[in-house]
This record gives sequence, C-alpha cells and structure tokens, in this order.
Amino acid sequence: MARFKLGHTPKEWHDRIMGRVSFDASAAEVAVRGVYRTSGLPDPAQILWADGPTEAARLVEFVKAPPRRQRHTATVLTAAGAMIFAALAVAIEAMASRQNVPEQYGVLGVMASVLLLATSQRAVPLASKARSGRPGLGSIAAGALIGTAMVIYVLGLQHLGSRASTGIERGGIVIVGAPLGGLPGVLFHQRLNTEYRDIRDRLRDVQASASVAPRLRRAQLATTWSTGVGWARGAIDESQLWVRDHAQMEAFAPHGGREVLVPDGLGRPPVATNWQHLNWPPGTAPGRVFQRTQIPQIPGFVDAFQHAIQFPVAADSNDEKTTCFVELAFWLDCLYPFRKTAVGVRPATFVATDVEGRVHADNGPAICWPDGTEIFAWHGYPVTPDILDPVLPITPSRIEGTSDPAARRALIDRYGLGRYLREAGACELERDECGRLYRLSQPFDEPIVAVRVRNATPEPDGDFQEFWLRVPPATRTAREGVAWTFGLDERDYRPSVES
Repeated sequence: MARFKLGHTPKEWHDRIMGRVSFDASAAEVAVRGVYRTSGLPDPAQILWADGPTEAARLVEFVKAPPRRQRHTATVLTAAGAMIFAALAVAIEAMASRQNVPEQYGVLGVMASVLLLATSQRAVPLASKARSGRPGLGSIAAGALIGTAMVIYVLGLQHLGSRASTGIERGGIVIVGAPLGGLPGVLFHQRLNTEYRDIRDRLRDVQASASVAPRLRRAQLATTWSTGVGWARGAIDESQLWVRDHAQMEAFAPHGGREVLVPDGLGRPPVATNWQHLNWPPGTAPGRVFQRTQIPQIPGFVDAFQHAIQFPVAADSNDEKTTCFVELAFWLDCLYPFRKTAVGVRPATFVATDVEGRVHADNGPAICWPDGTEIFAWHGYPVTPDILDPVLPITPSRIEGTSDPAARRALIDRYGLGRYLREAGACELERDECGRLYRLSQPFDEPIVAVRVRNATPEPDGDFQEFWLRVPPATRTAREGVAWTFGLDERDYRPSVES
C-alpha cells in the first residue's frame, strides 16, 4: 500500500504541542484556504488570527455581528423609537378632547423608553482584546439623561391630554415626540462610531455569514489519514516521547459538551462526557476554554493528529485534503470557519506537563496563550487558581467542603494523602504482610481507599519510610491494593525481593 508521509516529524509535533513552535501565519493561511478548497467551498474572503481562546470568542462574536449589522440595528432602533413616540403622542392628543387618557398609555411609554435605552446600551462585539464592548460612563450618563427626558415627556403627554389645552400646545408636543424617541438609536450610532473608530481596516468590511464547520468536519472525517503508530515510533529512538506526545495531544481534544469556558464539535450533540480518552477525564479544562463561544469549529491539531497517529490506511485521491487538514492541525489550536470569514486560534505558547505527559503545574498556569487565557491543571485535572495558591491554607475541613472532585484530589495531593486520612479519621479495613488498608467516605465523591505500606529497607537513620498508595474503592485487601499498583491480580502478586 502507498504511504502518505506527514510533513512534520514526531519531534516537531512534540515541540508544537508543548508550545515551542513559532506561529507561521502564511503556512496557517495556506492550510486554511486548502481546507476550504478541498472541501468544495470558496476561499474565505478574510482570515482573522486570534492570540488565544478569549480573543477568539470576541472575534467570533464580531463576525456574527460586524459593524455593518450593528449600524443597521442602530438605524432600525432610531426609526422604531421615532415611530413609537410619534404614535404615542398622536394617540394621546386624539384623546385630549375627551379629557380621559388611560394610565396604560403612560406605562407603555415608560416601558418603551426602557426597552429603547437598554438596546442602545448593549455590548458591542469588538476585535480589540483591550476593550470589553460595554458602554462607558459617558454613554451611560447620556442614556440616563435621555431616559429621564423620555419619561418626563410621556408623563407630560398624559397630563396634557387629561386637561383642556390649545391645539398649539398639543401640536408642539407631538412634534417633539419623534426626535426624542429616536435619541436612543442616535446614541447607539455614536457609540458604534466611537468603538469602531480605531478598528483594523480589514475588519471594517467583515460580513456576517453562516458557519461551515459541519461541512468541513464531514470532509475531514472522509479523508485518508495514512500514517500510523509504527511510523511515529520508528522515527525516534525513545518511544516514550511519542507516548508523551500522544497523551499531551489528547489533553487538547474538545470532543463534545458545552462547558463554562473550548467549543464543542461541529454539530455533535452537547454531551459533556465525550472528552479525551487518555489523560483527561470528562469535562476537562482545555475543551472548556473554547466553548465560551458555543460556535461549531474544527478543533485544531487535535483531531487531525489523533487520526494521523491512530488510523493507518492506504493513501488515495484525498491526499491533498489530508495534507491540508494535517497542516491545519499543526498550525492552529482551533478554527472557527464561516462562509466568508475564518477565525483561527494561534497555538498556546506555554504548556507544562508532569512526567506522564499530563498537563500539570503546581505553581501557576499549565497552559498559556498570548491573549492572557490560562488553564490551571493538576496532573491532568482542571482546577481553579485558588486550588494552587500557596497563600491559602489547606485544612481537612476545606478539603471536605470542596465539591469538585478534581479540586479535592489536588488539595489532598498537596496536603498529603496519609496526613489527610489520619486527620480525617479513616478507618482501617484490613491488614496483612503487604500493609494496611484504609477507607474514608466522602460527601461529594467516591470513598478514598488507600494502602499504607512501609519500605523493607531502613533509611540511614534506621527509620522505615512509609507510603500511602491510593487504590480502587472496591479493593478488599492490602495485598490486592499493592498488586493493583503493579497491574497484577492479587493471586499473581508474589514479590521475591522488596526494597
């Protein structure tokens, strides 16, 4: 069978995964356009690069509601406000002769004022990572003044309509209604002009368009991923390097779910349990980072590398398409493809792992992107920054009060498993020549079961060092637990020499 060779060695993949490959915008652009072309789509008019998931979320929102659409909204808001207030004034003026204006008119006028002002103060999608898009103090103050004037106008209209008044008075207040009702729209127009004054030229003409991620995903799954584990391992002497590569690759795989923080995948059901199979449990942090946008996407190098490594098959006419998707995987952490615009996320610049290749850092973020997005992780489990804060004391009560299993495991590891079990009152279940088996029930997680073992060889000072080994909750004997740590059944564990 013919073989299709990847354009990057396992060492290059390792460097890419660990954040040690400089981003090449031209190579990434070629990959993006190639993916569109080989999937039967026209090239995107624009490709926007995001420095990380947070900026990507802003850019995606910007693409969904670009300046053109925002200005259209402002125009509609201006016209609607003018028409509503003009109609309100005419209706009240028509009732003036009967000197009986229902209070509902005043209530409707106040509600319309609040709705128009709320729309004018909504957040504006921005490409700039330094601004939030929310209205500033000046805009809020102007909105408050306009709102006050609108409420006074509505109440004045109602009062004028309920008493005898001249036609000139009524006509004058009707004339004032339309311009006043249009002020919120004018304010929104002014905000847009201010917010987008310094916007990059290439963003001014961005057009809203539909996502094409499902189509690209189908094209990706139809490609021939034609390399394999044997090739990857054979390219280097140390096979553990590939194992570490593969494990780390899996740590980035956003295979499903809509979590708090990296978007799901391309039209698949929002299931939070389809995450990485190797080192990350369901609901892991890297996947959640991009999920803020909840927009279908191609999850960067993860799927491409996973298929390229795991599924060796024969090459065919899809080789060019395969090349494009693999290159896309190498240069981008994530791609949000729209019909006219593509948003690509540059790779993380820092990734820290433990000796087993799991994302881990005990004194800071484990993954960092240039836009400031950070992921804190403990041996492959996502945690919040406070879990790793050395200033905050760790106590048994804090551990017991932590409902998140990953956070609680991290706190226990930092506190010391043996120390925690002793202080929390773990009960001894069984003892034999291999050690002692302890169990501690937990309110939010499975019980902790651990074997307390002691070195057979004394230390230089004559003491025997003790270790606590966490084992599965169903473990019945200390021997079974120790055997499990070696990957053996209890009946097969017969050590001839102990150290």
